[in-house]
Amino acid sequence: MNTIKAEYESALQALRTDMKQLDADMAKRDAEMAKRDAEMAKRDADMAKRDAESARRDKENFRWLIGLWIAAVIVLGVLTRWPS
Repeated sequence: MNTIKAEYESALQALRTDMKQLDADMAKRDAEMAKRDAEMAKRDADMAKRDAESARRDKENFRWLIGLWIAAVIVLGVLTRWPS
């Protein structure tokens, strides 16, 4: 009976040691996941900023394009109607 109890205590102690190690590993993984989540949030903010900047540049480029087309039409109109 003492042998069984000793084996039980030994197995229980090994299980407790394994559980402590598992808890430590889980805490480490939770910290890594929190760090990853923070990095992903920062990346998402950077992407939103980049998208806003891209939209602003596209709008400016479109304005320039429209202005150049209007100028080209006016210049061509003046050249074709120029009195000879």
